[in-house]
Amino acid sequence: RAVQPKANDGANFTSTTEEVQRKLVEVNEVWLNLLITAYERLRHTLLEIHPQSKLEDEVRDFARYSEDVHHFCLHFKEMLLNPSDDLSRETVGATLRQCDELIPQYQS
Repeated sequence: RAVQPKANDGANFTSTTEEVQRKLVEVNEVWLNLLITAYERLRHTLLEIHPQSKLEDEVRDFARYSEDVHHFCLHFKEMLLNPSDDLSRETVGATLRQCDELIPQYQS
């Protein structure tokens, strides 16, 4: 049931508003502290996990991927250009066009 302030009860209404504002500030401070604590825990966990993750090793292993795809497309295209009859050329035409699109994308 909602309590309606009386007309002559203005002082009570003002003190209630100030109390609500204080409580809201308090809740905001608690919320901020919870966010900071969560951030600190996450940061600590990430710093703890990072050396064990081998991420740099994975990046080094796949750093040449783009070059490998580029060379593969060049060799594959060279192989597809060998057919001498019209039917074979027509069959590989779409694949050749795809190679032509991929080669510039994977140039080093």
